[in-house]
Amino acid sequence: MADGTQTAETARTAHAALPPLGVAAVLNDSLEQYAAAFVPLTAAVLVPDAIGSALTGAVFGARTVLMADYGAWGVAATLTHYLIAGAVGGIAVVLMVHGPDRDTGGRTHTAPPGLLAAWGGALVLLPRAALVSAAMTVALLLGFALAVIPAFWVLGLLAVAIPAVAVERRGWDALARSAALTKGYRWPVALVSSILFLPLVVAGFLFEQLLFRMVLRWEPWAALMLEPLVYAAPATLSIVFAARLYRRLRALCDAPADAEIAAVFA
Repeated sequence: MADGTQTAETARTAHAALPPLGVAAVLNDSLEQYAAAFVPLTAAVLVPDAIGSALTGAVFGARTVLMADYGAWGVAATLTHYLIAGAVGGIAVVLMVHGPDRDTGGRTHTAPPGLLAAWGGALVLLPRAALVSAAMTVALLLGFALAVIPAFWVLGLLAVAIPAVAVERRGWDALARSAALTKGYRWPVALVSSILFLPLVVAGFLFEQLLFRMVLRWEPWAALMLEPLVYAAPATLSIVFAARLYRRLRALCDAPADAEIAAVFA
């Protein structure tokens, strides 16, 4: 009993010792940075998604894609499109916000690249980014299947996995890296991530109910190519927030270790 009490007390002390995350400040910085570079950041997400939509529509037909009525191969192609376009756009935005590390230790940064260079860097990292994105999607779906709370927790757990791929050139271990960085901060991170997820839900509802069913049903190609426009801005803001959050968590979690290493060699 005493051991249990001591363990609980140790956990509370460790949690109290955590420096404040300042999630409101991170969100404010994200909004400011996105507003300052709205066009290139949005384009980083919009263009790959639009290209993927066009290719999928050319193969299966725009109306078929929008109605999701084209069999297992069509579903697989659409999911592949979203994973690839999301990975390319996500990595590109993170690189434009943060810039890559020169080494995996994360102690030296290059200047953030421009849009074309960011896409180039994203294509290099595409296989590992797509795999990490797929794992995150499966984890979220399992969380929603179990209940809302597990999915909510997964949002906090894996919030900075894609930035870890982009900046540190990680593969599967980006998931563990995100779990380590968010430890002790997962609930506030999950709360803000969920709030930023709401515009995507609203955009999807408006697209399905208003644009597609009421206005553009007569022209499937117009609706298909309009879909990336509807989702681009809220999706980009979520990625910018993840990149800024990752930078903040790195400053909190890695800085003490760097200081200790520097003290050893001083």
